[in-house]
Amino acid sequence: MKKCMSLFFLLMLAVSFACQSHGTTEKPFEGFWENWSEEESMSLYMDLYDQSIPLPGEDQPMMTYGYLVQSNEYYFDYWVISKVLSISGNEAHAKVFSLRYGTPDAEEDVIITYDPEKRELEFTRGDSPVLFQETPAIAEDALESIYRYFDPQHNKMIFLSFHKRGDLWLLEESHSTVYADGRTKYLTTTIALASLEGNRLVITHEKQEFMLDLKMDELNKENMPEVEPRPVYYVASTKSILKDGKLYELI
Repeated sequence: MKKCMSLFFLLMLAVSFACQSHGTTEKPFEGFWENWSEEESMSLYMDLYDQSIPLPGEDQPMMTYGYLVQSNEYYFDYWVISKVLSISGNEAHAKVFSLRYGTPDAEEDVIITYDPEKRELEFTRGDSPVLFQETPAIAEDALESIYRYFDPQHNKMIFLSFHKRGDLWLLEESHSTVYADGRTKYLTTTIALASLEGNRLVITHEKQEFMLDLKMDELNKENMPEVEPRPVYYVASTKSILKDGKLYELI
């Protein structure tokens, strides 16, 4: 009997480990990757399973499957992933267009492949393959800083900071209106609760409060509304935070 129980326990442990291992690559085309050097920076933000990624810098953001940001001293462009044609295992076929030089009607083919052993992703447009590495795990000291984003549509500055809560993190976004004479008026704060998972924070709870009513010590899973999980990434090349399609720069 003991031998049967031991075999059953080992079998269940093996199944559990296999599920956990598979879970890291069951959606290989969802995430954030970087390829950068002193000469050029390329960042790829992608979710080929859901057309829900807003294109940054738009008053009414276009919802996309992701985008490749490519920049150097002389060049800057977004390659927008507009269509997903197929996904088969670790290979996907999609359509992209240049936001700077093209239009949604001038699409090009792209092949995206993922190597689960090396955890590398290749993005091939025409005869120009680019190899991406997953961004490294977020160092906690990066979350000890304050970041900011200026929203031109509403003429307001948004400050983003982080607070450790046991094994979770509180994300605090302070919204303020910026007047022509330089004065600022703080309005509301959006608070999110997230877990740190490798190269991203995953938001699971969120609420808005007026700043004067905010009681940070009372915020936890029990008194915050649950939301659809969504990722927040740390961009190592620019030391910035990518959240909801907005890039928050380090102050």
